[in-house]
Amino acid sequence: MSKKQHNIELDYIQRVIDLKKIDPSPYQLRKYFDDDKIKELAESIQREGLIEPIVVRPIRGRYEMIAGERRLRAVRHYTEMKTLPAETPLRQYPALYVRIQHYKKSDEL
Repeated sequence: MSKKQHNIELDYIQRVIDLKKIDPSPYQLRKYFDDDKIKELAESIQREGLIEPIVVRPIRGRYEMIAGERRLRAVRHYTEMKTLPAETPLRQYPALYVRIQHYKKSDEL
């Protein structure tokens, strides 16, 4: 699958990943997560499903978050789900993905 974000063509593989294999990103810009908002997100995911998959990259048999930390926390802590739809980039450009995600949520922080 290919997506264009901010004039950059990115290729992904879609998969379903066990929550136990997903680690947080050391590049996470958000330091505080409002627990009430995470609970609301979990309720929405249970009611409507996950609208946008998380984005991870493979590292030593596990996966590191690139985008979707709030979705991961909501599912992990407040649902019965054991797996999560995810996209993994075909090429490894972690700094690029972090910049794109930062740009997308800079107004939210």
